[in-house]
Amino acid sequence: MRSDQIDAYRTTFAATVRAVHDEDGATWAALSDSLFYPTSGGQPHDVGTLRHAGGEARVRDVVADGPDAVLHRLEGAVPAVGDDVEGAIDWDRRYRHMQRHSAQHLLSQAFLRVDPAFETRSVALTSADATIDLAGDPDDAAVAAAFDRARAWAYAALPIDAFEVDESELASYPLRRPPKVAGRIRLVRMGDVELSACGGTHLRGTAEMLPLLALGRQRIRGGLTRVTFRAGIEAGERAARTVALSDELAR
Repeated sequence: MRSDQIDAYRTTFAATVRAVHDEDGATWAALSDSLFYPTSGGQPHDVGTLRHAGGEARVRDVVADGPDAVLHRLEGAVPAVGDDVEGAIDWDRRYRHMQRHSAQHLLSQAFLRVDPAFETRSVALTSADATIDLAGDPDDAAVAAAFDRARAWAYAALPIDAFEVDESELASYPLRRPPKVAGRIRLVRMGDVELSACGGTHLRGTAEMLPLLALGRQRIRGGLTRVTFRAGIEAGERAARTVALSDELAR
């Protein structure tokens, strides 16, 4: 597993620049190690900085470079090949992404428990208002039931952990959905209620995704139902704005 997949709570690291190249007007660097998460599986990439003897470069984008490495798009003082760098990720951005992603896993499992027809077909975690696209056309009552179940699991403070298995062992694990990759498979487990193949960064426990806020549902193309939600810090921010607006209107 990459370093960001081993410990999502680490925010700084030391590395050596292995390669630097320009492509379509952008400068990309490969490092001997990295904590920067690349855009994948609906979860956005990390941003942050690389400090070195010649100055500081800002990491604006991160993409996968094979299964075990990433490339960093840099702006500012770009280091040279062989330079030592000190990397730091934007923790606020990373933590919000972890809350969204972990909440999506728990909600996807909760919808299945309400009705096996409510399978998650796709997710979008690129903004505070995250979405899950579901089959089976859940109505308002089903959405409420799924959120109630997910909140109960979250309040139980279930541990979240990640581990790798060989694809030949997958039959022994009750996965919510089959993996999209082969070989060594990274699994993310939330207590005894959720288990899925996933390469994203996640919380240490389900309580850290609270509060969970349902923002609505709508029918979209393909016969799917899109459920919008917020989790953690971003749910609290939305709730605080709603209360402030209600107080203002009342006055």
